[in-house]
Amino acid sequence: MIDQLVAVLLLTATPAPATPALPLGDAGLPETRTVTTVAPGVTRTSIVRGTDPAPPGEINTTTEGPWRIQVLTIDPRRARGQLRVVLDRRGCVVRTAAVRGTVLTAGQLALQATGSQEAVLVGVATGCVRITSELRDADGDRVAVRPGVYAVNGRYRLTENGAVVVPPGSGSFFDRNPRTIAGTTRTGEIVLATIDGRRTTSVGTTMDETAAVAHVLGLRDAINLDGGGSTTMSVRGTLVNQPSGGSQRPVGDALIWTN
Repeated sequence: MIDQLVAVLLLTATPAPATPALPLGDAGLPETRTVTTVAPGVTRTSIVRGTDPAPPGEINTTTEGPWRIQVLTIDPRRARGQLRVVLDRRGCVVRTAAVRGTVLTAGQLALQATGSQEAVLVGVATGCVRITSELRDADGDRVAVRPGVYAVNGRYRLTENGAVVVPPGSGSFFDRNPRTIAGTTRTGEIVLATIDGRRTTSVGTTMDETAAVAHVLGLRDAINLDGGGSTTMSVRGTLVNQPSGGSQRPVGDALIWTN
């Protein structure tokens, strides 16, 4: 899963300025960038690296791509709007479901679990559920939570203080997948990016490749948000990327920039 990115703004298109090529695949691959001005202080950059579709059996190994990336850059000093995290509200259990995605009425919420936590959730999904949580930083120190503080899940850090810090690893999580990146630049811009994957038209990125992309995009600090079939970016209600499942997936939370 990955968190949906939604921008509700206005659009005008301009050519992209010269920037370093993405460190993906073979050197010299053709790469195009188109910058769209969404609103004052907000731009969307569409990047396509590579041209020929990947053979279906080589999506995880090809060095020729292609890759399709959407980058939303928000300058808080110029943009008139705010970034919101939309989360489900808390309440009592009215029904359970074994599959993801459900229709909620006003005042309802949804709790989701995957893997070994599914059995834990099923075991407590009766009556009313009281939810408690605490927030800790990378050093394990508790962070005070106050009104106006929200969070979405992510795993792992990609860059920190301008250096790549993604840990080594193996297995499907570290293989090429659709990805969502959230980060900030040295000058304070907020950057949200989606990388399409699991397609012959965009093969996705490994964790190392994702960190390299974040670094080239100029992200001083960046995190890999939950990834996969929920990777979605929408601008003014229009889907601008290609979800790997062919359509938008129902999700429990989203990052939304509203103007």
